[in-house]
Amino acid sequence: MRRLCFCHVFMFWLSGCEDMIAEEARLTGKKIEPEGRELDLLNQKLELIADVIRDGHVPELSITCFVPDEKKAGGKYVTVTGKIRKVDSAFGQIQLDRKKIDIDKMLAITGDLMQFFRPVKI
Repeated sequence: MRRLCFCHVFMFWLSGCEDMIAEEARLTGKKIEPEGRELDLLNQKLELIADVIRDGHVPELSITCFVPDEKKAGGKYVTVTGKIRKVDSAFGQIQLDRKKIDIDKMLAITGDLMQFFRPVKI
């Protein structure tokens, strides 16, 4: 029977520690909650998008949204670009080509359609 050398055991343990240290060092950010005026503007933009879709158009937009980290607290912001198929306020989602984005995770909406956006003061 072969005996394990202490150095082999230590190296095996050390490689596991390196993975844990790398995971712990990986940065995540906090979710930003739009409030007040920012939230009103996002809602107005969603209304404009819904109106355009009802008129038979399929706008292409970029949506910046929060993606929670699967392993630890926090997450990151990503920007997804695609054709908006539906604004589903009942489920709180916006439907892109083959992806659904939760409205409460959205931070920004940009694209050519937004040049026609005129905010309403509330």
